[in-house]
Amino acid sequence: TKVTAYLPVSLSREIALNDTIIMNGRSYIINSMQINVNTGKTKFELLNKYNVNAIWGQVEQTWASITKEWNKI
Repeated sequence: TKVTAYLPVSLSREIALNDTIIMNGRSYIINSMQINVNTGKTKFELLNKYNVNAIWGQVEQTWASITKEWNKI
C-alpha cells in the first residue's frame, strides 16, 4: 500500500523502517519511506501486518470442519 502524509519534523525523526503504523484499525509495517524535510511530506510503502496466531486459528477451524465432514462420507 502506498500512502502520502504530512508529518511534523519531530515525528519524522522518530519513525523508522519496520515500525508499525495503524490506519483505520489495520496494522502495516513501513517497508520504505521518502521524507521531504522542507515540506514534511512523507511517501510510505506499507506492507500488511498479519497476526499469525489469528490466521492459524482460522486454519484449525477450517481443518476441523473438513475432518468432520470427511468422517460422514
